[in-house]
Amino acid sequence: MSYNRRLWFDGCLDFFHYGHTNAILQAKQLGDQLVVGVHSDEEITLNKGPPVQDLSERCLAAITCRWVNEVVPYAPYVFDLAWMRKYNCQFVVHGDDISTDAEGNDCYRHAKAANQYLEVKRTDGISTTELLDRLLTAAPISTYTISPSDLMTYEPFLRKFASASNGKDPDVSIYMHTPSGPEEIISGVFTNKIRLVKSPIYLDGDWSLFTGNHMKALKACAETFPTLPIVVGIFADDKCTEKPVLNLLERTLNLLQCKYVSAVIIDPPSVKNWDMVKFLKTKFGDLIENVSYPNFFVKDEDTFQVTLAEKPTESFHILDKRGSEAIKQRILSRKQVFEDRQRKKLKKNVLENTNIQASITS
Repeated sequence: MSYNRRLWFDGCLDFFHYGHTNAILQAKQLGDQLVVGVHSDEEITLNKGPPVQDLSERCLAAITCRWVNEVVPYAPYVFDLAWMRKYNCQFVVHGDDISTDAEGNDCYRHAKAANQYLEVKRTDGISTTELLDRLLTAAPISTYTISPSDLMTYEPFLRKFASASNGKDPDVSIYMHTPSGPEEIISGVFTNKIRLVKSPIYLDGDWSLFTGNHMKALKACAETFPTLPIVVGIFADDKCTEKPVLNLLERTLNLLQCKYVSAVIIDPPSVKNWDMVKFLKTKFGDLIENVSYPNFFVKDEDTFQVTLAEKPTESFHILDKRGSEAIKQRILSRKQVFEDRQRKKLKKNVLENTNIQASITS
């Protein structure tokens, strides 16, 4: 069923990952506009434990998602009907897992009682708790890696995440790097965009975590050069400059949901050792005249300025590594705090799973 109205979705959105964005995508597919509320640092700490990222970082992640129309900070942790109605939303959307407050009560009980609650499928296999475990335990990449050849096992997921801002129409094009040129694995509208300008912007990197540095860099490119489509290259797990926190699938889904990205190339070599124009011409011919490479200047923490160069620069690779490293160091420098958070969250998960089973059998 489709609702031609504004819908509300809220959450912590910490360590923004494809579990969050898959829920957001499913919510968007139920209506025309999606308003996303983001909980405060204080309320998350009280109910779940300290967040890795602060409120401004989590709001930035939400507004970068192509399926989000509006972001509201300081949304109450326990859902409030009056708060939702203030933003002209008629229904709240949440996953089919139970979310509880510090007292163990269902956070969405008021919406359910008012029959203003819609439910979508929770995404298995990914969570903020899982990602924290990878960092806190220094999990080997072999325990979560995905090779480029295995990526097409997740073709339905990739196709969903390559959808336009309405969550339905095709948008982002996905290509696999091959020696003979780009092999299109998901068809989008990149060809239509490149036909108009003949010159994309290209950035490649590890994208180990999708951080504020990545979002601000992509935003700067999109706003400074609005007519040029942005193509991103994502290194395979075993070709990253250092062990990635996220595997190839997780990093690809992060880039697909970003509203500034027009096309993704999977498993390219570093552009420093590669003729990108020649590579693209094998598929697009005269539609490609040149490729532009961004050169970033960080004026302050929130302002990224960008110019374009004819040859690859190192400025994005520096930002790429610096952003992911800052998050990792933030966690490791407070290792005991986050280990305590993990124990608290695991206990809460047991209680929530017990509540789910009780609701099923009642």
